Amino acid sequence: MGDGLDDNIWDVLSGFIAIVGDGDLAGARRVIPQLERDLPDDGQAATYIWYLLRYRVIETLGRRPTLADLHELAIGTWPRFGEIIQGDERLVEDVLRSVFKHAPVQD
Repeated sequence: MGDGLDDNIWDVLSGFIAIVGDGDLAGARRVIPQLERDLPDDGQAATYIWYLLRYRVIETLGRRPTLADLHELAIGTWPRFGEIIQGDERLVEDVLRSVFKHAPVQD
């Protein structure tokens, strides 16, 4: 890419994000083993996801989110993610909160 991003990591992640974004849950389940196999365990992929998630939330809202916004996004997106990962909407909300430097949801 010429901008410091690793092309292989970017290709794997962007492909996975496109599959999930299209609502292809079966495709997402098929790709997860590839992610586990092909992505290095050095934190670089997580940094890409963090950046993309932060960018997408701000782009969607047109501004930085409030805690209430993050809660609503988590509830709204959980049905799709719940088909792929185990947990509940608090998992998504905690990820969103961490991207925007907020503490996790308290029980």
